[in-house]
Amino acid sequence: VQDAFAIDEWNLQINSMHEGKSVAFRDSEWTMLEPMTVTKLDSWKNLNPDWAKTVGIGTYIATFTLDKGWDEGCGVTISLGEVEDTYTVTVNGVKLPMVDQINTTVDIGKYVKAGENTIKVEVSSVIGARNGFGMFGVNGEVIVTPYAVAAVKEAVQSVCAPEAVTV
Repeated sequence: VQDAFAIDEWNLQINSMHEGKSVAFRDSEWTMLEPMTVTKLDSWKNLNPDWAKTVGIGTYIATFTLDKGWDEGCGVTISLGEVEDTYTVTVNGVKLPMVDQINTTVDIGKYVKAGENTIKVEVSSVIGARNGFGMFGVNGEVIVTPYAVAAVKEAVQSVCAPEAVTV
């Protein structure tokens, strides 16, 4: 199984929400901010001082390469680290079912393939976020951890004496 690694570059595009004609949410206006390349994840306010009070939806897109994918018996988990506020994950064009918003280690195994894979994380941030806005990572990085997939029978037989196992 391939060693764990960090995704070292993300493209970040923020769709910023701001007050419209009135303070009513329905009057909010949206503006696409200038995209940026991020090599160390952090709060939006630390990535660009002009984004200190920016709220909205940040779309993070990156690619990573795997020696083997689901079809070859391997999958991966991703450790997103701290994410402020809610988020969704899309892998190779497939949006995952709702993911745990507190435990930000996500099993994306059955969505990956050998070769290049694309991941998209959309983070919706709101006013009042305690640490800022966006995806912070684990010390500024998203960690990809490959794992092998084996049938239970094969796994049990490899640990026990094959002649003593009945599955």
